[in-house]
Amino acid sequence: MFRKYIYHDVTWYDFKNPRVEELLDVASHYNFNKDIVKKFLTTQTKSEALIHGGVIYLSLFFPCDLDKSESQIKKKQVRFIIGADFIFTARSDDIRGFYDLKKKIKNNKTSVIDSETPMTTAPLIELLQEVYNHIGNDLEGLHKSLVFTEKHILSSKDISKHAVYGMNKKTKDFHKILETQQEVWIAFDGLCKEFFKNTKTNASLHMVMDRYKKTLKKSELAKSRHIDHKLLFKRGLTRKKRIRKLQITAFVVVFIALLLAAKSAFS
Repeated sequence: MFRKYIYHDVTWYDFKNPRVEELLDVASHYNFNKDIVKKFLTTQTKSEALIHGGVIYLSLFFPCDLDKSESQIKKKQVRFIIGADFIFTARSDDIRGFYDLKKKIKNNKTSVIDSETPMTTAPLIELLQEVYNHIGNDLEGLHKSLVFTEKHILSSKDISKHAVYGMNKKTKDFHKILETQQEVWIAFDGLCKEFFKNTKTNASLHMVMDRYKKTLKKSELAKSRHIDHKLLFKRGLTRKKRIRKLQITAFVVVFIALLLAAKSAFS
């Protein structure tokens, strides 16, 4: 299944769970190398960027926090095939950012592009910016949750250990997945300089690089708020001592009350 969109004279084909034959059939007039496309769509297991036959192939894995109740981050892959006046995206899952751009295209609310700026990479740039925006928002929310939780732990309030472990794991997962993109973006930048001769096109692609770097920094910031398990252990000991103290106090109060009651009964 696929959808076709026109974005500033660039044709965007968005495929979900594509069969190789289906994509090649739709792209027949672009003369893709069938073997390269088949390998790209079926055997790729990591983020990478390559160029072949006047086409750039870019594969990226994105961290997605779709279920806030779970303690793990989903790793979702998007494959991009980029040409001079087209872009193909192939994915198995829904990824936030895609819907946002489609809605903008439908409502004619896409970013205004300067007449001197080439439109070739316009959909790619805006699409990736939307995706990184969502990831950045997730990381900001996770960072705030970690700060809030740590304050509650320090004030000896009852906090679920599973919730803390889950948040710690999410910060690691976010960072690990985003970090794998670093080398790919460097490679992609080099390919674009070779592929797109216009300096303004390359300058516009740097906007995505900057957004990626900012998102990675947010990931590093959230990772730095990792809650030490020792803090939870200490908090647990403190809570146990407090409960023990209350139990002893309650026992003493009851014992004194019984003594007074016995004394009054004999007198």
